[in-house]
Amino acid sequence: MIPAELTPRPLDCVALQGMAAVWPVKLPKAEEARSWSSPQTDFWHVHDFNPGTGGETEVLWVTYRPSEPLVRGLEVHWLTEQAVVPLGNQPLIQVLCPTRQDGSSQPDLAQLSAWWIEPGQGLCMSPGCWHTSYAPVETVNVLMLTRRSTTRDLVAQLRNSASTAPGTAHETGFVKLDTWPKILA
Repeated sequence: MIPAELTPRPLDCVALQGMAAVWPVKLPKAEEARSWSSPQTDFWHVHDFNPGTGGETEVLWVTYRPSEPLVRGLEVHWLTEQAVVPLGNQPLIQVLCPTRQDGSSQPDLAQLSAWWIEPGQGLCMSPGCWHTSYAPVETVNVLMLTRRSTTRDLVAQLRNSASTAPGTAHETGFVKLDTWPKILA
């Protein structure tokens, strides 16, 4: 059964297991070979991005503008992960849905969920995770990490109003996102 309304909630590593990896904002406590901390700078390894076999990684700047709080459709990438990191001071709402386990390659709409991503947090969606993004109140600028061919295919699809890769888009009907300002309170 498709939920009639979704309430965005904070990122949760356990609840998102299998669909997405949460990129932490804080320096890990345990020392690791790919982290460093000093009075001048901190850096740490978060994730080994997988663009899929033969894929090339691409960094995009994406701007999401406020729209109606309705989930009308979802997209999926079968070959690659895709990551989003909101920048500035506005959160991003990410709607996620796993693929059904019946071999149909369709989203399992009964498991549709909404998550808010605070500025500077990252979310890396797994291949096969259906998704869409929303700006809750104001424009949100996002750093996106994706596969170069995914961007090329999406632009062609949007320009031609036809899918260049079968099964990459799914209409959900109208699922209402719960009141936007609540998440900012």
